[in-house]
Amino acid sequence: MGTNVSLQVDVWNRVLKALQFNPKDGKSAVVVTRPLYPFPDVSRKVNQILFEKYGFSYVCRPAAERMAIEHSPGEPFSARCCLVIDAGYSNTTVVPMFDSSVLYTHAKRLDVGGKLLTNYLKQLVSFRTWDMSDDSLIIEHVKHSLCYVSMDYEKELLEARKKRASKIARGYVLPDGDKHKMGYVIEPGAAKPAKDAQVLPMNQERVTIPELLFHPSDIGLGQMGLVELIEHTIKSCPEELQPHLWSNILLTGGCCNFPGLRKRLERDLRPLAPDVVPVRIHMSEKPELSAMRGAAAFAARAEFLQHCASAKEWREHGDTICD
Repeated sequence: MGTNVSLQVDVWNRVLKALQFNPKDGKSAVVVTRPLYPFPDVSRKVNQILFEKYGFSYVCRPAAERMAIEHSPGEPFSARCCLVIDAGYSNTTVVPMFDSSVLYTHAKRLDVGGKLLTNYLKQLVSFRTWDMSDDSLIIEHVKHSLCYVSMDYEKELLEARKKRASKIARGYVLPDGDKHKMGYVIEPGAAKPAKDAQVLPMNQERVTIPELLFHPSDIGLGQMGLVELIEHTIKSCPEELQPHLWSNILLTGGCCNFPGLRKRLERDLRPLAPDVVPVRIHMSEKPELSAMRGAAAFAARAEFLQHCASAKEWREHGDTICD
């Protein structure tokens, strides 16, 4: 959540109305996930809204990475000692956890997330084709529909240079506001779109956009790529935890939906881990919902209220009591 209080209130009003729920009717509790390192001003305003505006009796504001491990990925996974990679909207965090607690001193952040990738794709498209600077939602759909993580980036770039003969080139038909409310991809062998349709060509952009997660220096960002960041994070942790971290890596966040991301990480991380230690990467079917579903499971526990702060405790101890 940002600092736009009126917008937050509008969102909460709509949610509570849809649920037909009044927090002031009896004891009520809510879980609202937060970033790993939230701005104090944002935390204060969110808590004020929840406690004072809506009258929630209890509030719990855990880190999104903490809630992600509450949602089982459906594979053999140990949440007791694990590494959570949250590739979300604003950034990507690599967070080691032990006994359900975040090891804050070892957590790392990469300033590449879904917003940056969408904005960069907007710049490329606007420079090469049409001005799409005001069409973030369309470009977001283009990104999710066509971009993927390459297993051989240099080879894919050479393929893209063939232009008309490129095997990775695709066309995206932009929405016309009439027959097509949303755009769609022209798959190989599919019928040609109408003559008056606007077709956005996508070629090397399909791989260059997700590649920023691995090589942020391509846009002048002086930070380690995701593979190096994971290695650095694990090796900074106590030695006895490291084998467990290599074997229990959880992917969460919308950027993890890029096809090929999990496979690329498995391949690139394997040589960096000790030979006797397996590298296992886990991901739920919809990683963008892992934190939300984990929070729902967490709130359903019998002991949930023990992890919450009451309005009285918040007034006495301040915003950190809710974290």
